Amino acid sequence: MKIKPLYGIAPALLLAACWQPDPLTYECLTQVNSYYSSHPLASRSGWLFRGAKDHGGEVRVGFLVPKSLSVDPNRGRAILDRICPGKFEELWQSLPSGTRLVIDVWTKDSNFSDSIEC
Repeated sequence: MKIKPLYGIAPALLLAACWQPDPLTYECLTQVNSYYSSHPLASRSGWLFRGAKDHGGEVRVGFLVPKSLSVDPNRGRAILDRICPGKFEELWQSLPSGTRLVIDVWTKDSNFSDSIEC
């Protein structure tokens, strides 16, 4: 039985495991869902909150939008920027340090999609 090849494989597997982000807890995702449920986007009629999901250690928040925001890219980016919680919002304290919060928007016909990192 040859053991020497295992000396190279074992450290590689351990290093790969160290680089994997921890999955977000159910409580973290619940906090994000609660935040967006209590801060509805009433002024942007037709936007549907699709929930928060763990995406490899980052939180992805989805919104289905009625039409493309790409008509005026600056206006679209300004709208997306307002969706992000303020830097002093309590939501940030409930998330693990260094967690990325990404807002994804898309149209029903999938002709438009955009993302912004908060």
